Amino acid sequence: MSLHRAALLLAVTALLGVAQAQTPGVYAGASTGVVALGELTGFPFAGHVGFEGVGLDELEVRVGAVGYLAGGFEGFADVLYAFPTVTRTQVYVGGGPRIIGVEDGGIVGAGVSGGVTYELDGPLEAFAEGGQNTYVFGPVSISLGVVRVGLNVHLD
Repeated sequence: MSLHRAALLLAVTALLGVAQAQTPGVYAGASTGVVALGELTGFPFAGHVGFEGVGLDELEVRVGAVGYLAGGFEGFADVLYAFPTVTRTQVYVGGGPRIIGVEDGGIVGAGVSGGVTYELDGPLEAFAEGGQNTYVFGPVSISLGVVRVGLNVHLD
């Protein structure tokens, strides 16, 4: 997938977040980081929309897209559990399905992640996250380590 299509997918993701701004507990975010497969590294940029309090106060659903500077994109959906806290810092864990777009279709996978958010002034929060994504195509599977940092903007 071209860089233009990946950028368009990220823009659509951000617009979905703005469209849902009337719903309490909605946030939009962006991040960058490093993806590693052995000695190979990639530099992703991502956009996502999150929905807090889905079913339980501690559960969030986050959907988004990742573009890679070398080309390609990934779509994802995560269910996250945010541990209760009384401070400005919150720890979360979760995971969900992934799909990497390639010229002939997509490669399906799953990811797990954990991270920490820190509430900044106003509607902003910073986050750092690490995780592992595994993709399967035929008899072959690959696992990628992921580390990223970014900002969320609460839209409510």
